[in-house]
Amino acid sequence: MKKLVRFSFLILLILSCVVVVPGCLLQTYLPDTSTTSTTTTTMATTTIMATTTTTTMATGSTTSSTAVITQQPTSSATLSSATQTTVTTGSTTLPSVSQPTTPTMPSARSFPKTLFIGDSRTDGLRLYGKITDATFFCKQSMTAYTALAKKFPVNGKGEFSLEETLVNNQFDYVYIMLGLNELYKSLDGITEKYREIINMIRAKQPNAAIIVQATLHVTEKKSNESSFTNSRINDLNTRLATLADNQHVFFIDPNPAFDDAKGCMHAEYSKDGVHYYGKYYPLWSAFLDANRRTATN
Repeated sequence: MKKLVRFSFLILLILSCVVVVPGCLLQTYLPDTSTTSTTTTTMATTTIMATTTTTTMATGSTTSSTAVITQQPTSSATLSSATQTTVTTGSTTLPSVSQPTTPTMPSARSFPKTLFIGDSRTDGLRLYGKITDATFFCKQSMTAYTALAKKFPVNGKGEFSLEETLVNNQFDYVYIMLGLNELYKSLDGITEKYREIINMIRAKQPNAAIIVQATLHVTEKKSNESSFTNSRINDLNTRLATLADNQHVFFIDPNPAFDDAKGCMHAEYSKDGVHYYGKYYPLWSAFLDANRRTATN
């Protein structure tokens, strides 16, 4: 009987081990932590907020701890470019693709007691050339033939004839740039009309320096497709240069400020091949400023 009791007790002991031991093993291999992460990204750094929650199975209590991990951003790859600009945001410097640059434009130029006579390109100089203090007698389609015969706008003050403009003002310099709209006419005839304009100026403003500007070129495409050929413009300029006496009348050629290697206006300077984009007119005023002339009595 005692043997039977001992055997039964042994059986119960074995059975309790079968239940308890796996339970212990199960508790040992169950994960006792759960981790949730939230990521905050900025241009400067990457910050990871890692929160660890620990649960104690025996008591059911929970404790939490938070770790902050700061990661520096990896360096960006260098962009292939002739020139490279950078954009700085926070503590990170990012390269960016550079844009084609516009030639450095001069600041505003003062031309006191100065009169500019010309067509639509001279009007562009008025609008975009950054010239101050000057008087402009100019309008689209003006020619050497119409300059003496018609009234034209003068600085938004109304329309006046060239004679009225010369009588009502005092000028130290008078610039003339015409010739393109009448290029289909006789070049000798255009030159003679220039001479008449010069004589008018000399009569009304005897102390003014008169500067005849070479007629500006057009683009190569425009020269090949129209009557505005650069070869004809050059022929006219050769004749206009003979009007200068280098005492009261001077001849200057602004074309080098705008020409390419072929002696044509740079194609990118103009949409229609004749008129400059506004941003390029200051190149003209800078040229004029560097080549001022003073009349000698």
